[in-house]
Amino acid sequence: MSKQHKKKRHQHRIEKSLAVQPVKAKLPETVHAHWSMADLSKITMQFSWTTPPFRVEQQGLPCYIEPLPCYDSSLLEKARTQWQFGDWKSLVQIDVEAINNHPDRAKLALLAAAGHLQVGDQHIARQYLRLAQEWGCSKKLISQILVAGVYNSLGRAAAVNGQDARMRLHFEKAITTGSSDSEARLLTQARLGVQLNQMGLAAGSEGRLQAINANIKSLTNSSPDSQPIAEDSIFSPSAYAFYQGISQSSQQQESPQFILLDSKSLPRSGLHYMKNTFAKLLGESFSFCEWYQEPGCCKKMPCALTGYAQFCQKDGSARLRLVKSHDLELIDPAFTPNSSVRRLVLVRDPLFILTSWFALEQLQNYKQELHESGINMEKIWMAHEPEIIESAFQILDNKYCPPNEKMLNTWLEEKSYYIESFMKKWVYPVIANPQPYWQVVHYNRINKFITNTLTELRDHLPEEKKYRIDELINNEPESFNPRQNAFHTKSEKLSAYLVKNSSIFAETSNKILQNNKIFLTITDNS
Repeated sequence: MSKQHKKKRHQHRIEKSLAVQPVKAKLPETVHAHWSMADLSKITMQFSWTTPPFRVEQQGLPCYIEPLPCYDSSLLEKARTQWQFGDWKSLVQIDVEAINNHPDRAKLALLAAAGHLQVGDQHIARQYLRLAQEWGCSKKLISQILVAGVYNSLGRAAAVNGQDARMRLHFEKAITTGSSDSEARLLTQARLGVQLNQMGLAAGSEGRLQAINANIKSLTNSSPDSQPIAEDSIFSPSAYAFYQGISQSSQQQESPQFILLDSKSLPRSGLHYMKNTFAKLLGESFSFCEWYQEPGCCKKMPCALTGYAQFCQKDGSARLRLVKSHDLELIDPAFTPNSSVRRLVLVRDPLFILTSWFALEQLQNYKQELHESGINMEKIWMAHEPEIIESAFQILDNKYCPPNEKMLNTWLEEKSYYIESFMKKWVYPVIANPQPYWQVVHYNRINKFITNTLTELRDHLPEEKKYRIDELINNEPESFNPRQNAFHTKSEKLSAYLVKNSSIFAETSNKILQNNKIFLTITDNS
């Protein structure tokens, strides 16, 4: 039997269970039977139907026995162990007909859904989730298992990236989020071993690069070609030619004097942290264009304000310029970068993007109320100052009326489409065909990219700025503290809403990860 045929038969059984109500057979009210046994309670094991208590006689006296349905009493424990180890192939073998009469069928359906999500069977997973809900599984438990699945996917991504510490942390969270087992450390080690084996990796082995290269090769066959330069009002041929000239002339130098970072970032992926760090370390040697709200922006790509580059060429100093763009409409020109105008693509784990982005857009929905309290949303979008954002969330708590589930699902569908389209445009091409000045940087690797960029400019900087850079390099692990809880915000009401709908956010994030396995190949190219 083909794999596709098995999948269709499996799906048909689930739909049948959802759509058809069990027929109540009319059974006799009195059963005459004779046994030669001392323990009458064993009689119930001979019956497999569900019916009201039936009457039997023992030594001429009537007594009533409640029949028990037949089921595998060890099935839940087996499934729980399979989930703890990450044995998804075994979990997807759970058959809906086999668990229909099981007293723990709701939990079994949920674990089966977790398995299907991890192997990419989104449609069947949703059907099992629906069964789990109909059979009485709590929303809290469903959310825990779905969020645990996200952490498992993040752990696999960290494994491919060679981030051992983050890998172990994510797998541990996958275990502790989905269960309260006291032996989390041992279970984490077991989960880690199974997941690495599934990916063809061995902990600490040199085989990791072969696996990554194999993933890249498979992506090359399916990823779209890079888009040609758009001949529209955004692309600036004269500015591009200018930067090409600088790039060619600087090849004679050991280190560059000027770098323009033409950034493409998924929202909430660390761009403003990067901007603030560059500004703190470089002072007047750094400039930033916010693009969307920037006064006097040229609205050209690459940036047509070439005076920054010309100035540093005259006085021999270093200059770094960062231009922001989320490419929300996916119309930015994809010109070939060089040593002077470089492409920086910032990405982050989808769950954190979605919850953080959602939180900011809730503030946008209450911009009038914020304006009445002296807070302008343009200032929040422009600077992302934590003090202002915290005050805005406090005001939101007094006014907040959350969207319904339909509105949330619509919002998530729109953002998912954008994220996946962004990845195909700005990440797929460079993973398939690496280019030296086109880098994809994960949120957790921002400090590494910052130090590498500053090291290139270091020779042209004054001593006090060199000292600041050295301090950053020495304190890199402690200088960046990313948010650990995807569902926590500065607003109590908004945080409660995110927790309540955590299963919806987690399922959407899992779908993005499953549809874009390229997330697993993202590494810091610097």
